[in-house]
Amino acid sequence: MKKFKNLTKVITGVDTRWSYANVWDPKSINGGTPKYSVSLLIPKSDTVTINKVKAAIQAAYEEGESKLKGNARVCPPLDVIKNPLRDGDKERPGDETYRNCYFINANSPTAPGIVDANCQQIIERSEVYSGVYGRASINFYAFNSNGNCGIACGLNNLQKIRDGEPLGGKSRAEDDFSSEDDDFLSSWKLNSTQKNIMKGMVKFMTNEILNSIITDSIRGTLFAVVLFLCGFGLISIWKWLINAAKRVLLVLFPNWAKKLQNKKDK
Repeated sequence: MKKFKNLTKVITGVDTRWSYANVWDPKSINGGTPKYSVSLLIPKSDTVTINKVKAAIQAAYEEGESKLKGNARVCPPLDVIKNPLRDGDKERPGDETYRNCYFINANSPTAPGIVDANCQQIIERSEVYSGVYGRASINFYAFNSNGNCGIACGLNNLQKIRDGEPLGGKSRAEDDFSSEDDDFLSSWKLNSTQKNIMKGMVKFMTNEILNSIITDSIRGTLFAVVLFLCGFGLISIWKWLINAAKRVLLVLFPNWAKKLQNKKDK
């Protein structure tokens, strides 16, 4: 069976950067419906993603021609209606964040799914912030509200690929209160991915050492208990053997036993 392909859906490249990442709690703008939203910064060098976005916008335009037309006699051309793919160099001149990038504002009334590079769900909110890099699953659709028409972008899901410099001038708590290990790693001039790998190795080694210490302590305690029980058992057996030997001697040599008893009495 041939799999259906949604021509209006796009998954961006791994170098897409997230700005104004409002993905945990919906927010209302000018009293409108609360929505989750993110601005996706796509490098102009990522021609694969850009071409897919343009093709999806074209597909959304053709699919929504009747809606875009409204009460007019003809549908307005694509280049005169609102286009979600915007040029950062033209609309945000002087802003280094948007330099050499296109950007798309995507939103949704429902919360997007958020996973990491291994497709594991991200629960810790501090892991996702404005400035991270990752892929986004988005879809395009036509809209027409009282003559205000164009192509909009819906937000489906997000996949964080790597950390980035936080946008907006606000740093993360993890960065402000980094451990000495981070200072040590920074002296190596590693990038964020390499630092994360090194941190993981340090944590793994630390856990291994702790596990080894705990295991050795348990083994040492068990050995001491076993040794104590063995010693106690040997002493008890030794006492029993001595008493048994005395009884045998009393039976075999009664006269000798009487002499000993007489000496004790004197």
